Amino acid sequence: MATERQGVERRDVDEHLDRLERFLEEQPAGGGRGPTPAPVPRGPGDESGRLYIGREFTPQEFAAWYRVQGLGTEPFNAVGIHHTAVPTEQTWRGVTSLNNIFAWYNTPEAQGGPEGGPWERGVGPHLWLYDGTGPYKPGQQLISVGTHPAWDGIGIAWRNRRYLHIEAVGNFDGRRMSAAMEELYRFTIQTICGDRIPIADCAGRQVDNPAQPLGLLFHRDGPGVGKQCPGVKTEKGWFFPSMQRRDGAAPGGDQTALPLVGEARATPEQAFGFLLARGVERGKAATIVRAYAADCALAGLDFALTLAQCVHETTDPATHVPVSSWWSSPPRHNMAGIGVTGESRPHAADGSPEWQPQEDGRDYRGYRFPDYPAGIRAHVVHLAAYAFRAGAEPEGIRPYMNAEVDPRLPALNASGWRGSARVLADLAGKWAVDKAYARKIAPYVAALAAAAPEPLPAAEETSWQAPTGRLVTGRFLSFWRGHPDALTVFGYPVSDEYFDGASGLNYQWFERARFERRPDSDTVTLGRVGAELAELKGIPGTMP
Repeated sequence: MATERQGVERRDVDEHLDRLERFLEEQPAGGGRGPTPAPVPRGPGDESGRLYIGREFTPQEFAAWYRVQGLGTEPFNAVGIHHTAVPTEQTWRGVTSLNNIFAWYNTPEAQGGPEGGPWERGVGPHLWLYDGTGPYKPGQQLISVGTHPAWDGIGIAWRNRRYLHIEAVGNFDGRRMSAAMEELYRFTIQTICGDRIPIADCAGRQVDNPAQPLGLLFHRDGPGVGKQCPGVKTEKGWFFPSMQRRDGAAPGGDQTALPLVGEARATPEQAFGFLLARGVERGKAATIVRAYAADCALAGLDFALTLAQCVHETTDPATHVPVSSWWSSPPRHNMAGIGVTGESRPHAADGSPEWQPQEDGRDYRGYRFPDYPAGIRAHVVHLAAYAFRAGAEPEGIRPYMNAEVDPRLPALNASGWRGSARVLADLAGKWAVDKAYARKIAPYVAALAAAAPEPLPAAEETSWQAPTGRLVTGRFLSFWRGHPDALTVFGYPVSDEYFDGASGLNYQWFERARFERRPDSDTVTLGRVGAELAELKGIPGTMP
């Protein structure tokens, strides 16, 4: 009976999530807004007379704001730990998402949802934490205030009436929150509770009893309570130890002080899992992880930090997939913006290695490399040049410290910056003009360190760099290798594998064929390129 009941609850939750996701997608860009009663005069800066705040703060700004807020007639005596499930860190849009979510609380679906309603009209969780690992303001850790923490009864009408709810933006079903999110949670709890909150499990407490001490409470983890809210319960086994390291320091205060040289903060298996979870094709991800792990070991660089820099530099802003930007894609394979300045010129076929043509008829300044391993080695060499003075770099990387591998190395030597960077923060204003450059990379280091590991497949099974410079990976590679005369029948690849949204298929073009497969299938088929070409040329389907 318990299993049957849990199955019904899970279906209710899934249906609720689907309705919520559809609702959020249909909202206008400006977002909805929850009701905002007229403010009641309080002390300077005190907004406790407002039900809905709808603003985001940096951690430091939030701490300053919270210090002057009143907490109502019945201050909270428990902090409820949640995560959003919908939206995720990839779909979060800051205050726009917050406004739309509070509009959701006014809908009939929310009034009688599977959480056990009815929800009080126009209210919802108080604080929302964003760790900076999504496309919204990447690298910035933010605390958004929805309902003011002073409001009593924010939650289900018949329980949770003295919780202060904190939502971590993201779907953490089956995976741990990022280290950056743990830091942000720790700082937030320290700020709102000071030393009054014990770091202990308080499940089963009568939290409406004012005589009960403060404590942490995980959503729906009380004795005998089935799981009825979005997301899997946050795992106490890692959350409590993390919260015990409360030092009151704002997140981000020392994240940019990560040293470039030293032991890696993540394993290759974690890096492989991180890339797969963000949509990088399996064979491509394995090739990239292996190359970074090997070259960083030669250079003595932190593998996780170096890969995090690549992720920041190469994530496509439209798809949010790492190593899929224009510069990192073939035939450029530029993994870290080597020589990229943003400058362009009308196309000139002068063979200059510093300029790369784009489809818009213009050339863009930056370098290209023959394949992913070459682009990765150029990145590692360039970072090693910042970390070590000439001649002081580890012997393993020394044979590659030249302009043939890294064409920007002579300019770096001439700048006087050789050996000038010991920590991540030292790259800001040097590697990139952006003064926030290090702060945008640091959350990716934390995300890599918290990623669920995935076993790396054997090297020979995952990828092959053809003489054309194109990479064949995964199932397409198995299909190519499985044909007894593949080179004669199919030829070499002339494109990398890519996903076509219109057809819903993965494609890769070869000299004499087109490979196709569905993303969720292992079956590879051949495209009907001859029939398609005949149709384009007006050739009849059957000859007389």
